[in-house]
Amino acid sequence: MHPARLITLALLTALAGCAPVDEGDLLTPGTRAGRPSLDEVAARLPDAIAGFKRDTVTEYETRQPGYGIAVAYGRDDLDAIGTVFLYDRGLGAVPSDPQGPHLAAEFDRLMQEILAAPNGRTVRNLHERTRFDLAVPQGRALRCVELEGEMSRESIRRTICLGGAAGHFLQAQVTIADTNPTPADPRAFATAVARAARVRR
Repeated sequence: MHPARLITLALLTALAGCAPVDEGDLLTPGTRAGRPSLDEVAARLPDAIAGFKRDTVTEYETRQPGYGIAVAYGRDDLDAIGTVFLYDRGLGAVPSDPQGPHLAAEFDRLMQEILAAPNGRTVRNLHERTRFDLAVPQGRALRCVELEGEMSRESIRRTICLGGAAGHFLQAQVTIADTNPTPADPRAFATAVARAARVRR
């Protein structure tokens, strides 16, 4: 091989080692060829994440194509609830770039849906507190929003983070009591979820 090509290959290998690429970014956007299934990605999520324990899996894909699955997480003292959603809105492979058009559009749609929703039986007066990007070690960042509202007349905070994992939208939600100190760390949960979902076993 030509020396210049050897140098280029070495540089690309070094860069890849410094900044791993999510496997979803290696897929052709909009296609399903080579993309891990919802069950395969869900199986990557561990039984315990940041103080939460894995519970039930709810499948929506069969009756509502594009809506994927939800994996519930809870805590022994019932002071926080976590949920991981994996779906694609029928778009096929989704790149994980948080600034890309797919994730930007889904984040905007998600915010409109949440803020336009009427008060529910459990959560009321939900409104936006702050938005932020959550860094994920050795991977793409997540776009997040922190909301506050009421549940059973108690103040709560809900953190929602959106990203990509293996060609699917990855959404991590945590609802906690708005107390000091906080009962759980939503950012640690979302970070651990993203790292686990992006690693092929």
